[in-house]
Amino acid sequence: MLPSLSGAGRTLVLSVLLSGGLSLIARSEFGIMLATMGAVALAAAYMSALPLSRRLRRSRTEFAWWLEHGTGTARGAVVPDVPFEISCYLRHRGAFPIHILDAKPLLSEGLELLTPPELGDISPSSRTDFRFTLQASCSGRGTLHGLSLTLIGTAGLFETALYFPNPLSIRVLPRAAVAISSRSRILSHGLPATKAAKTRIRRRGGGTDLHELREFVPGDPFKSIAWKASARRGKLIIKEVEQELQHPRWVIIDSSGSMRDGRLGKQKLDIAIELAAAECQDAMLQDDRIGLLAFDRRVVSNVPMSDGVRQQTKLWDALLNLTECVDADLLDIPDERLLRWVLTYLRQQEGRAFESRGTLRRHELEAHLDRLLPDDRQRSLEEKLRLLCRDRSIRLPHQANVTDGAKERALLEALKVPLRSKDPTRILLCTDLEGIENFGTLVHSIELLQRRGHRVSLIVAGPRPAEDETNPSTIPARGSIAESLQTLSDRRLEASLMRARRELAKRRVPVVLCTDPREVVAALSRLDRRSRRAA
Repeated sequence: MLPSLSGAGRTLVLSVLLSGGLSLIARSEFGIMLATMGAVALAAAYMSALPLSRRLRRSRTEFAWWLEHGTGTARGAVVPDVPFEISCYLRHRGAFPIHILDAKPLLSEGLELLTPPELGDISPSSRTDFRFTLQASCSGRGTLHGLSLTLIGTAGLFETALYFPNPLSIRVLPRAAVAISSRSRILSHGLPATKAAKTRIRRRGGGTDLHELREFVPGDPFKSIAWKASARRGKLIIKEVEQELQHPRWVIIDSSGSMRDGRLGKQKLDIAIELAAAECQDAMLQDDRIGLLAFDRRVVSNVPMSDGVRQQTKLWDALLNLTECVDADLLDIPDERLLRWVLTYLRQQEGRAFESRGTLRRHELEAHLDRLLPDDRQRSLEEKLRLLCRDRSIRLPHQANVTDGAKERALLEALKVPLRSKDPTRILLCTDLEGIENFGTLVHSIELLQRRGHRVSLIVAGPRPAEDETNPSTIPARGSIAESLQTLSDRRLEASLMRARRELAKRRVPVVLCTDPREVVAALSRLDRRSRRAA
């Protein structure tokens, strides 16, 4: 890029113009001479700053960065709302010093710069190490596209922008990835159980670990009487034991367009992902088998039920993939607009132009995308464009919910998967209930699951917190369209929640509302308590 005037340069230009104009009016030869000398000095400073970026490229100036684990990250993982550090170095091989006025990383949506990098003068033939701090607002993938530097010439009159394109992808795991579950694990008798695991169920009679010996009370089964202890004490004694059983689980979450409204970190999809992650983490801690299903206009993710560390990795990948939807039938962007987005990104990021006089050089673009995406060479151009957006964390607009019943059919299709399970399971369903017109069909499916021995729980994802009292700019003006839409959304959610609680309470299905991704553990604890009362 061409140099631009700095603050001192603009001051000098104004001084030269003002003095030259006054000298012409006063016909002062000395003043005109001084103004001419100032103009010559400006031209010389501009010519000296003009080849600065070119000289840096010729001297092979090198820039690299990486995620610094253990310095700000939570147990080595990046999670939302926890600052983390990026370590960088700039190796200058030239024989002239560099004066850096400003340094700024280019971040994808969802990443926030907390402390900017601090760079000053860089000596010739040296390496400069520096750091800066970021914070993610939601789970998913974030990308650092490159580092933008503002260089200042030796005279300090002109600035030159220099950009180092070096994409760095960062996986942001849900908060549950580093949180320890605090939910009570003394579960009731009614939960489905299979083989041995870490979940302890207290029962009378046969079992593995002795819990206590107590006196016989009317209603206790005779087979649970400890006869030897009864003979020693001269009265009937009951033996209670704790048995370790495994509880298979399914998590079914809604990832449709209505779950993606709002800014990142406050979407209902963020609530669903955090809920699913907390349930998955709790299952891993208890050695329970767990599976994951996600539905949109169709079932978009199906992780079969299993356990172990490999299953945990599959679950994290499936949850993060929900934030990077690139399926053509789920997006709301025409191919021509998508092509323009990618062409603009490649021109700004890599300085590559694939259009000449309005004509697209398709073969060159496909060859370049094949180099960027070597594992997807056999796909069409439109698919490669969407995959590049996913690889560089460019979020594409998702289809809004439509009233054609596709979401409702996808939910019913997801509920059919646990029916094919041989063992009864615990099913956690998370949705916002929008787009489900025939509620009776959903109730019928839940009743069918209950007859097969499954236990169903429902968590309704509420809208994001609309008003931030600490930031008046986020509060809709009274009587505005935003306030009317928010009121309508709240009323619709309240009506759906009341209907769900009224209809599902008859079937002993606990229903809990969750409106904040940071309150998912409390919501799951409330759900556990209601499940025990319903059993």
